[in-house]
Amino acid sequence: LQYQAVTADECPKPNMKGRLPQTRVGWFDAIDFTYRYSLWLHEHAADLSALPNEDGEPGFVRLPTEDEWEYAARGGAVVSLSDFREKTYPMPGGIARHVWYAGTASANGKAQITGLLGANPLGLHDILGNVDEITLDLFRLNHLDRMHGQVGGYVVRGGNYFTPAAQIRSAYRQEAPFYKRGEPLRSKTSGFRVVVSTTVITTPARLQQISASWNELGTVTAPVPPTPADKNAYGELEGKTFDDPVAELAAIARATDDKKIKQRIDRLRNTMRVTIEARNQQRDQAARESLRLGGVLCHKLKDDGHAIEGLKTVYKNCVAARGKDHRLCTKFGNKLEDEQQVLNYNLGIYAESIMGTAQNYPAGILGEQLELLGNALKKRKFKGLASFAELYFEQASAYASDARVRREDWFAQCTGGG
Repeated sequence: LQYQAVTADECPKPNMKGRLPQTRVGWFDAIDFTYRYSLWLHEHAADLSALPNEDGEPGFVRLPTEDEWEYAARGGAVVSLSDFREKTYPMPGGIARHVWYAGTASANGKAQITGLLGANPLGLHDILGNVDEITLDLFRLNHLDRMHGQVGGYVVRGGNYFTPAAQIRSAYRQEAPFYKRGEPLRSKTSGFRVVVSTTVITTPARLQQISASWNELGTVTAPVPPTPADKNAYGELEGKTFDDPVAELAAIARATDDKKIKQRIDRLRNTMRVTIEARNQQRDQAARESLRLGGVLCHKLKDDGHAIEGLKTVYKNCVAARGKDHRLCTKFGNKLEDEQQVLNYNLGIYAESIMGTAQNYPAGILGEQLELLGNALKKRKFKGLASFAELYFEQASAYASDARVRREDWFAQCTGGG
C-alpha cells in the first residue's frame, strides 16, 4: 500500500492484500521510490516537523547501507554486546515466532503479511526472512578485514521465504544482478525498507567542527595552534616543543626543508596517530566498562545489604521467641555471619574498584563515557542501572579529589542510606 501510494497516480484504498510486502522490485525501483517519497515529503512537510534535520537542512528518504541494515537487524544499542554478536537478535519463543522461512511449518513458499510475527528489539518486524531487503550498497567479497576491489551487483539482506531456518542470520547477504535477460531484475522474493537521513556537512561551521575533531584523533592532548611568538621571521616554528608527540613531529616536519625527511616524518606521524587513536578507543571502552561494572557492583551491594537486614530481623525475632541457643536461631545466626563476611568482602572489592577507576582514568574521560553509557542503558530500559553508574562515578570523582577511602559511606549511598 505504501509503495502504491508513492508511485501510483491515486492513493489506493486500504486492504489486507496491501499489507503484503512489495515484491517484484529491483534496485532501480527502490531508488525511484525513495526519490518520489522524498519529493512528496518536502512538498507536504513544509515546516519540516515530520522530518529530522541537521542545522535546518531537511532529511530525505533513501535505502539503508549494509552497515545500517545489519546494525538495525541485530538490535542496535538496545541489546547487549554479546546479544549483538549472536547469530540473530534475541527471539523469545524461538525463530518460528519471529521469522518467515522455508517450509510448510512457516512461510510455505509465499510471502506473508507484514507484522504478524514478533519484532526485533528495535521494533522492526520481518527484518529477517519473509522477503529479501535491497540495500544501497554494491556487492563486494570480503577477505578478512578488507574488501576485494571488484564491485558487482547490489546487495540484498535478511533472507526470504525460501531461505531454510538454519541459514537465517543477521549477517546473511546475497548479490543480486541489476539486469536479467536485458531487463532490470525484479525478483518475487525481494523487497526493501527505507531510512530517513540527512546530509553530514550542512554548513561551513559544521565542516570546521568536523575538521577540528579529526585533527584531535590520535593525539595525546588537544592540539594547540602555534602563536606568532612561536614563529621566526619566515613564519616557521622555532625553538617550540610540544608535550604531544604527534604535534612535535608535525612541528619538526614543518621546520625541515628536506622533502624526503619531511615525508618520512609525516608517515611516522600518521602511524603514531593511528596507534594512539586505537589506544584511546580501548581506553574509552575500558573506562565505560569500568563504570558499568561499578554500577552493577553498587546495585549488588544494595541487594545484599537489604537481604542481610531482612536476615537480621528474622534472627532477632527467633531469639526473642525461642532463645539464642535454639537450633533454628543458631542456624539463622550462622547464616547471618556468613552473609556478612561475603558482604564485607564484596565491599572491599567495590572500594578497590573505585580507587582503581579514579587512578586509571581522568575525570573528563569518565564523564564522557558516563554519558554514553547512560544513554545506552536507558535505551535498553536499564534506567535504574544507569543511576547506580552515576553514583559510582560521583564516588570515584570524590576519591580522585582527596584520596579518602569511605567504605561505609559508599555502602550507605549504594543501599540508599546516604
